[in-house]
Amino acid sequence: MDFERENPNVKFSVPDRVTVRQQLAYYSEAAASKGADLFERYWLSARPLITFWQCEIMPDVKTDLDTVTNPKVAEVVIWAGITVKNYLDTLEELPKNS
Repeated sequence: MDFERENPNVKFSVPDRVTVRQQLAYYSEAAASKGADLFERYWLSARPLITFWQCEIMPDVKTDLDTVTNPKVAEVVIWAGITVKNYLDTLEELPKNS
């Protein structure tokens, strides 16, 4: 699944089919989300699922957030984290075996 936005420009992809193990890992990490670290947890939970990342202001998906100060990077991190969460929340059930 591909996602894209402008200003700042960001493109990223996650698998079309997310395994149960990947979902469990995501929700285990995201479950700790509360208060001040909510958006950071969404981002940290999303990163392992991101298979392609393109962003001029944050070229590396593994950028140490303690090393950047551009407020647009925070905007990108929040958007990507919430986008992955919304995507996972809408996954369809796998069809039953016949």
